[in-house]
Amino acid sequence: MKKKQKSALTNEYPYHRIHPLILDLKSKDGLVREKARGKLVSIGAPVVSQLAELINQPAATLQWEAIKALEQIADPGSTPLFIPALCDKDEEVRWLAAEGLIAVGTYAAGPLLEELVKNSKSVLLRKGAHHYFSVLQGLNESLRFSDLLSSLNAEDAELSTPAAAEKILKSMKFKD
Repeated sequence: MKKKQKSALTNEYPYHRIHPLILDLKSKDGLVREKARGKLVSIGAPVVSQLAELINQPAATLQWEAIKALEQIADPGSTPLFIPALCDKDEEVRWLAAEGLIAVGTYAAGPLLEELVKNSKSVLLRKGAHHYFSVLQGLNESLRFSDLLSSLNAEDAELSTPAAAEKILKSMKFKD
């Protein structure tokens, strides 16, 4: 039987190398979890789909470990995982999700703006988006998000945010 090799085209990685690390993320021992997370992060993008499966697990520690690993990997493919996590019930998970979007960089701006257009009623989404766009603007002075940031903090944020997000989507080009 041939051993399954990593494929650059499919981002496949040998299951026998990843599965024990995923199991270690469930450990009660924080050092075991940290070591496993570090190894998963060093593998990078090929483990994103396995970590994605852990995000909706009921165990808060496992969910946190998965989001933390994804944030450290900073693969643009994680963007659709970070955006809903901005609304998680756990404040630490929400923070890590925002930090993950920041790590992904401008690639995440388009999808996050689209979510703000659709789901501006979510206070948690708006808070996470505010953090992301504030940091992004601070890192790159050519990016102008001041109108959006004002909308996200406004009393009528639920109503003003979609228009501000839509305006940015129309004026800027984001890479897919």
